[in-house]
Amino acid sequence: VTLPRTVPAGGEVRLLIVKTYQDTASYLAGGDSVVFTRSLGIRRNAVVLPPGFALASVNYPSQVHTEADGRVAVSFINTGVGAVPYVVKGRRLR
Repeated sequence: VTLPRTVPAGGEVRLLIVKTYQDTASYLAGGDSVVFTRSLGIRRNAVVLPPGFALASVNYPSQVHTEADGRVAVSFINTGVGAVPYVVKGRRLR
């Protein structure tokens, strides 16, 4: 790992770990819709919709923001001890 700056002894740095799920069970796409559905046990998670899609629904309290490239990102914090069955639905913009 290459850190963005030198870290002094006893110091800290934040790292962003990006994991892309590439299994077909997590993504369902068809027509003008896309669905991400997966049980997520990691404390902080985010789903980024493909370009040209808007958020239609999400089943867990989440924050929604727009990435610099215009894609919609949906993120949440799992405060429980178990995994969250997370479902994000998007629809194509016309």
